[in-house]
Amino acid sequence: MTRTSSDDAFLLHVQDMLAPWTPVNARKMFGGWGLYRGALMFGIIADDQLYFKLGINLKDCSLHEEWENLSYEKKTKDEKSKLIKLSYARVREEVLEDSDTLLQWAEAAWRDALANTSGKSSLKRLPSERISPPKRSR
Repeated sequence: MTRTSSDDAFLLHVQDMLAPWTPVNARKMFGGWGLYRGALMFGIIADDQLYFKLGINLKDCSLHEEWENLSYEKKTKDEKSKLIKLSYARVREEVLEDSDTLLQWAEAAWRDALANTSGKSSLKRLPSERISPPKRSR
């Protein structure tokens, strides 16, 4: 993945399209952008392409979809290349043009990302979600 300046414009476009669903924050990563709802990453933008977390929820939204996973080549210790496929699938142009479907898929991808982190302590709470320690009784 190589980041281009057009990725920045595409990022703003995607954030605008997802705004009716939820505010989407972005963080630079691996030459692209990670898309977050709260503290949870559910999407990636790389090379002017949108990818959503792929799991059972997203697959249920689009039963007849043929998924193209985000992938990259990694050099192994013996200098050979190995193709690494991530569990993020490309969102087709037709879906980007259909706001209802895009919002439905975003929710499904977020639920897949949430299901993937269940039970893991790496999911951090947002400041607004911090819980005060219980008061001690005397």
